[in-house]
Amino acid sequence: MNKIIDIHSHMFNLKYLPLAGILVRYSKGKISKRIAKGIEWVLLKGIDKSLQKEQINLIKGFDLTEYEIPLSEFLNEKFDYENDSIIGLTEEELIGALYSLTNVNDLLFGKLADAISDFENPQQEFINSETISLSEFEKMPSDKKIVFIRYRIKVFKKMLRWILKQYSIIKNHIKWFIFMRNNEEDIYSGIKEDEKNVTLFVHHMMDVDHFFNKKTDNLIFKSRYDFELQQLPYMQSLNSNHDKLIGFVAFNPARSNYQEIIKDAINNKGFKGVKFYPPMGYKAFDDENYSDQIDWLFSYCEAERIPIMTHCNNAGFESYPKKSGIYSNPKYWEQALENYPKLFLCLGHGGGSEGWFSDVQNTDKLIANEISRDDIYDDSNLQKKNWNNSYAALVFKLCVKYNNVYCDFSYIDDMINSKGQFDNEKKKILRQRLLNLLQSEKSFEMKIMYGSDWHMLFREGKNKVYLKSYINFFSNDQLKEYSEGFFYNNAIKYLSLSNIN
Repeated sequence: MNKIIDIHSHMFNLKYLPLAGILVRYSKGKISKRIAKGIEWVLLKGIDKSLQKEQINLIKGFDLTEYEIPLSEFLNEKFDYENDSIIGLTEEELIGALYSLTNVNDLLFGKLADAISDFENPQQEFINSETISLSEFEKMPSDKKIVFIRYRIKVFKKMLRWILKQYSIIKNHIKWFIFMRNNEEDIYSGIKEDEKNVTLFVHHMMDVDHFFNKKTDNLIFKSRYDFELQQLPYMQSLNSNHDKLIGFVAFNPARSNYQEIIKDAINNKGFKGVKFYPPMGYKAFDDENYSDQIDWLFSYCEAERIPIMTHCNNAGFESYPKKSGIYSNPKYWEQALENYPKLFLCLGHGGGSEGWFSDVQNTDKLIANEISRDDIYDDSNLQKKNWNNSYAALVFKLCVKYNNVYCDFSYIDDMINSKGQFDNEKKKILRQRLLNLLQSEKSFEMKIMYGSDWHMLFREGKNKVYLKSYINFFSNDQLKEYSEGFFYNNAIKYLSLSNIN
């Protein structure tokens, strides 16, 4: 391929997410606020100078320099990992990775110490042994201090094992969080290395703090970086430093000044579009809480010709796991587009893998106007059984029906394994389905775009092979004529860009 645009990527890192709130929500409250903030402390420690200053303030007046060493060294246990190995770590290796991020002092003071104290509270029936007051630690002889530190390490390890056993999704999140300790430049370098042939990366911000708190106007859980004061300027700087980057600003209807944020990002900070993320708990049409805010966004973007990228499968990064993903149902977009028919919109993930890899059947609806939103199911298992009931089918309809509606194939990875080998049956299904749709509705060829969602591919270990696999897929004689549109031309039109060198 001569030119490729990755229409769906991300450059944010761990400091852009409310980690403690995510851990509490995804554990269904089993992980307490203090324990979650302790794990957040470990994961963020050392990647922001302000954290190191905060720790020094916590231990002022008490010299513990002899214990300012990584926990792994204190235990004589070395653990080294590379980014590519993180997702495959066993439970014990993951504990070792967390140890490698932890200082002995963290066990005694600050948020991790609070977490350990919370965990060993007898009322929670986790540990019933007696604990030693931290206020007594200063008076202890050296040998007693060592005993106490080893005791705290034991409790810390037990706490980590308990957390990792609660939900596999928590374990996977923590693995991903460790990778996300990389800074913005390193993440960009990783994506650029994996997708060497890409001419332009379009990356999308996330603004999610409000939705991981019980009350959106009382932020107990916050990202390390403030969205307005730090996230936006940092991403603006990243975009300025790399001519291969274009950014979309995140829409957050829970913010009182959401209009000012969007306008400033577009008019003054160089952002080219808006990210709309329904799994946080809002939908494109007739939303119970944010209808006015959403109507303003669509009116503004339609009038100013600003493209919107939306998440469109029934899972993703949900504020309420296995519940809020259904707000991405494209039926809400069909209703919204009836009011805003000129809106430039990309339905990210093309509605999800379920429909695209469902068995090709003679009953599949291939004429856009024959597809009805009343037939679309939120249930993934039902979508997998029948194209006609899938989000993907309705996405196809909207792309054909509206001149400015597109879809991308980011994280549509079911046919590819981590070694870049194809599942031939699934590859055959996707090829046949695409050919059937393209031959039935010719305009659809101008609406499909390549995207990676590289962050998620990394979790699957497919980040290095995804683009190569799709290039291979579109090299097929039957699909070759559509490849330039898929990889480049359609994105140029969606973004309203001139040709890129």
